[in-house]
Amino acid sequence: MADCTILDYIRWRGDLSFKVSPFCLADSVVLCQLSYVDFSQVLFPNSSKGITLEKACEGITEKDCFRLLTAMGGDDAFFRAAAASKRFGQLKLTHYTDIFDKNYTQFAAIHFELDRNTSYVAFRGTDSSIIGWKEDFMMSFQSVPAQDGAALYLAGTMQGRKKYYVGGHSKGGNLAVYAVSKLKPAEQRKILRIYANDSPGFSPDVYPLESILALKPLITRLVPVYGIIGRLFQMEAETTKIVSSIASGILQHDLMTWKLDGPEFCFAEQFDVGSEVLIRTFHNWIENIDEDGRKEFVDWLFDSLSVKGAVSVSDLKMKDLPDVLKSIFSASKEAKDMAMDLPKMYFTEAGKEIYDEWNEYFKSMKKQAANKKTDADSKT
Repeated sequence: MADCTILDYIRWRGDLSFKVSPFCLADSVVLCQLSYVDFSQVLFPNSSKGITLEKACEGITEKDCFRLLTAMGGDDAFFRAAAASKRFGQLKLTHYTDIFDKNYTQFAAIHFELDRNTSYVAFRGTDSSIIGWKEDFMMSFQSVPAQDGAALYLAGTMQGRKKYYVGGHSKGGNLAVYAVSKLKPAEQRKILRIYANDSPGFSPDVYPLESILALKPLITRLVPVYGIIGRLFQMEAETTKIVSSIASGILQHDLMTWKLDGPEFCFAEQFDVGSEVLIRTFHNWIENIDEDGRKEFVDWLFDSLSVKGAVSVSDLKMKDLPDVLKSIFSASKEAKDMAMDLPKMYFTEAGKEIYDEWNEYFKSMKKQAANKKTDADSKT
């Protein structure tokens, strides 16, 4: 059953309860993907009562209000399969929160009750909103509102003696780690594991890393072969695994593309060469810009994208391009220079990679020729 995805996993494994087949990595990814579903029409905000995933699906179907708030978009096949399964359909959904302010923050989280004593707290990652993407960039020069919200949310929703898995995808995994780092020691002892699925780490220029590094034994990181997002500001973890994908390039960031063989992910030995070039380029670029410079660049970039009132990436239309470009070209010289440095550095890094590859090739050819000459000399 190679090259399956988490949708196939649900269809194949969905008839097994957690009592029969214990919680695993694939389940964590399923729940992180489910956290992108908009439950606002069927769940009371921040309620500890909640309803099952099956009931939530029935309500969303009745109201015809399904929305999957991933940056990649998507249909409802995965959601309906999970809701119809024995494994996930009877999980109770509690403490749902979804906060969005186009000028401030994008933050959402939910509890999935695995049993009476254990819950999985999933933090939603970046959606298609421009402010959500801006927060990702802002992490390079300051803590962001979503992180503070995540810390307050986790501390405020943990109950009694229950144990917790905490995780998320993309920005959601970063929020999960940050939130646990802010818990009191007694509360941290209730955390079974933290899952950071292709999630960025923390800039050492911005965050005091001691409390985050202390969580290393609890963290499991999954990053796709073409890993970009999950390798920004590398996150220390007890377990880091490279996951194969059915997609190519940056599209591998989508959890729905990650490959499984049965209940286990298909792992690779190393990252794609192209992603190595990109990630080196970004880190070299960011090291050459101070915090004030990063702030100026991010404000300039996202103010330009929002110039026509766009709230989400999908709001950006071709007809708006002239106004966006006009805003970009009106930026300060410093901001424009920072923007131009990035492609320059990329082509420099790519050139090094090509040079190294050709150098290794010529060395190999030279060695083969020398071996052939040695063999020929020995025969004579």
